[in-house]
Amino acid sequence: TLAVGNSNVGDAETRNLISAILSRSGARFACVASGADALREMAKVHPQVILADLAMPDMAGAQLAAALRTSRVAANIVAIPSRTYLDA
Repeated sequence: TLAVGNSNVGDAETRNLISAILSRSGARFACVASGADALREMAKVHPQVILADLAMPDMAGAQLAAALRTSRVAANIVAIPSRTYLDA
């Protein structure tokens, strides 16, 4: 599992929460702060599931999904709207 979040303070807290939940479940995962970081991490981690924030600072969740499809990463992508996205 690869958990992707936003780099602002609120979303760092969200990444920490997701990390704690995944750790307790025994899942193997990596948390990154941005879509660009996620793309770089793909070279090291071969995720089955990707949790992506729809409103990341450097690319939208849909852009990340498109980039992953182009790179032929075989993973299920779950896009999660952040509070920032919902308030827009």
